[in-house]
Amino acid sequence: MHDRTVDYCDMRLAKTYDDLAQKYHFKLAHTYDEDETNISYIITVCMDQLNDLNITVEEMIDQLTYYLFNKRSKKSLFWCCFGDKLIDNLKTNLDRSTRCCKKCGRRFKPSGNHQHYCGECAAEMKREKAKMRKRKQREKAKIA
Repeated sequence: MHDRTVDYCDMRLAKTYDDLAQKYHFKLAHTYDEDETNISYIITVCMDQLNDLNITVEEMIDQLTYYLFNKRSKKSLFWCCFGDKLIDNLKTNLDRSTRCCKKCGRRFKPSGNHQHYCGECAAEMKREKAKMRKRKQREKAKIA
């Protein structure tokens, strides 16, 4: 998000987006791989209607991010219209010194170059690996 403090969505924006998503959701889902010009037309029409609300693009992105990622499921139109700007915002806002835990997905600051799990998951994975190692060791002992 451009402004991380946004915790609302203009109701006109939400209603307009919901109407557009309802209208074009099926078309986006079924033409994505086939016809780029059709998608470009849909994006142009949607952006024209959203721009009529006199809200800046940054404010639209922030408000729709809050609105869609807290409650809604139809995000394909959002990604088509604002995906490139949203990715740029993510690249700008994410701390480069953090990683994403491979197990739970939460962000954490690694203490070394080879750390792939957050503290909680690391302890759990360590127990899991020890259990597998012991199981393998016992199977080898049975065979011998």
